[in-house]
Amino acid sequence: MKTVLVLAALVALAVATVPKKFVKTKPVDEVTVERQYKILELFEAIKQVNPHSEYYKIGQKYDIKANIENYTNKQAVEEFFHYYDNGYYKHQHTFTIFNEEMRTEAKYLYELFYTAKDFDTFYKTAAWARYYLNKNLFAYTFYIAALQRPDTAGLVLPAFFEIWPQFFANMNVFKKMYAIKSKGLPYEQFPEYGVVEDGNQFVFYSNYSDYHSFGYGKDEYKISYFTEDIGWNTYYNFFHSVFPFWQKGDNIAFGLFKERRGEIYYYFYQQLLARYYLERLTNGLGQIPTFSWYQTFKSGYYPFMNYVNYPFVQRSDEYFMQTKKNLDDLRFVRNYEDTFLTWLEQGKNKKYTNFCQKYIRGKRSGHYASTGCLFSMDTYRGFFIFIFHFR
Repeated sequence: MKTVLVLAALVALAVATVPKKFVKTKPVDEVTVERQYKILELFEAIKQVNPHSEYYKIGQKYDIKANIENYTNKQAVEEFFHYYDNGYYKHQHTFTIFNEEMRTEAKYLYELFYTAKDFDTFYKTAAWARYYLNKNLFAYTFYIAALQRPDTAGLVLPAFFEIWPQFFANMNVFKKMYAIKSKGLPYEQFPEYGVVEDGNQFVFYSNYSDYHSFGYGKDEYKISYFTEDIGWNTYYNFFHSVFPFWQKGDNIAFGLFKERRGEIYYYFYQQLLARYYLERLTNGLGQIPTFSWYQTFKSGYYPFMNYVNYPFVQRSDEYFMQTKKNLDDLRFVRNYEDTFLTWLEQGKNKKYTNFCQKYIRGKRSGHYASTGCLFSMDTYRGFFIFIFHFR
């Protein structure tokens, strides 16, 4: 008993001696509050248009061409409308940034948002796009632009899983939601199915640790709790919104990170792989398999997600990437990689040579150093640093 009392006293003493941190706060001015409201309203129910909203009234009447003087890059406005007036930016298409045509559309729309001279022009342009363009194209591009502009710094943007929940939860979660909703009030609780009422909300639990029964192939299901984590995937999505792969460094945060973009990119993926490797070791999966274009992927992937009533693409076990249809594409990729690495080693580019002399000097075994520049090609670190430095 005395021992328990002594331990309790020590714990109380430790808690009492923990230094308190006071964070200075200040009231938010009316301008910021107004801008915050406008931003959030644009993201509300992204697949629908609210005729009673402010953006609806403004976007319907706003004329971008008549206000071209309010954009720092007039050529970007002209290029955008060249696409728009010729039938691009279709409403009904399912948007994806990995489609070349849609990626071009996103670039031109981003330029409109990014080059608006002030917040008022930025908002009116967004309202116009929200009304007239593909809703997911708008949301994706507008989100990135809001992260890059100085006049939107500090504003709170909704989480990705609030805008596109179908990208972060599988169909089983949505089936639970539909089942509860269809019953109407008063809702019932089904704890055995992972549905629990919490105040005026319902919590829908999703257990990915049993994915061996319907999700992953081989042993990869053992770490599905990690790879399917909503927070983890949101973090990954956010990084690619801060540094979109399709945009040049000069047009991201006004070029502030251009000279360190490759470094940040490499560090980000290094940290991701380190954590992934740790989870593999913890679950007895061993080292990360070596990637090759010409070897099979042992573990398949079945996301069981739906988008606009269509299931996401699945990958079967022992998937072999090379087929008759993409043989030429794979050959092109391999030739491109080999040619580029040879080009780097020989130091044929003036920018490359200057970059090497400015940032990385010396010689070390196991690295390419033809021009005094060190790049470890085993990890492709040099490849990423070089590519993203000059974007």
